[in-house]
Amino acid sequence: MTYYPLTNFFFDSLVKLLDILKVERMMKLSQADNHDSARHETIDSQFTSKYFNNVVIKNLDELLSFQNLNFSSQCEFKFHGNFMETKVPLEIEEAPKAASMESSWACFSIFSYISLKDLLWFYSLLMLERKLVFLSKNLYLLTGTLSVLHSLMKPFRYPFPLVFNLPEVLMVICDAPGAALIGINKNEGYLKDADLVGSYPSCIYICLDEERVYIQNKEQVDTPSLGSLEKALLASYIKVNPSLLRSFVPNKKLMGKFSQQRTIKYDGKPEEKVKSLEILDTFGKKIQEKITNHLPENPTYESPGVIYFLKN
Repeated sequence: MTYYPLTNFFFDSLVKLLDILKVERMMKLSQADNHDSARHETIDSQFTSKYFNNVVIKNLDELLSFQNLNFSSQCEFKFHGNFMETKVPLEIEEAPKAASMESSWACFSIFSYISLKDLLWFYSLLMLERKLVFLSKNLYLLTGTLSVLHSLMKPFRYPFPLVFNLPEVLMVICDAPGAALIGINKNEGYLKDADLVGSYPSCIYICLDEERVYIQNKEQVDTPSLGSLEKALLASYIKVNPSLLRSFVPNKKLMGKFSQQRTIKYDGKPEEKVKSLEILDTFGKKIQEKITNHLPENPTYESPGVIYFLKN
């Protein structure tokens, strides 16, 4: 999805194929001479095998070979059946926005659940190459949080392990050297029963359901201030999440104590969804501006893989 973030398009395509399948099946059954159950079962069996070979697989092959994809463009793909034809539209955003398409499905839910202060803290921890482990019994919240944070890293690439749902047999990854962004589809009770904090003390554990953070080394809490970025995002973020004072960020004196339970919003008003996409867009633009401001105006490339900059 990172390179071809067309998830909604492929979901819509599968729905259209299922619609064609229903129509084709009804038409095939209506043409039967004998309408007893045994005859219908025979037709169904023959129809399913022939249909998938002749129609579904053919359409999917054409879909995978579809080449008419460019930034800032609109196109559509046609699905053909024996009795009907349907279309699925596809819109590709301009290149800067396309980078965040992979997390657009979850950005409203995550921004409305996580405060701006928390978001910037999590982002700072990622940039400082900390090892973050998110826990939640809600798979939507868990994968959405990791997807959004991964998108916010762009234009940087995150070279460390990214695991949306770490299975228990691979828990030793938490002890691997270097950074990581890990999700565990469990609640706080599992963290305590498995003694993850004691077993893997280098990780920072964020329990999304219970709104608690567990840190063995309290120095890991300290992160640089992102005041200019916070100021740029504030107006849009208030529209999505007005609870600016609520925070996961632990106070060193009150480690693990937080405010009342938050509620996950799976859907919002149209203007709230627009603001969520604006937050993604603004975040990326501000980070790129910071990078650009620190680069020389006229870099000189002396040899492959090595860059020498001219002094101003």
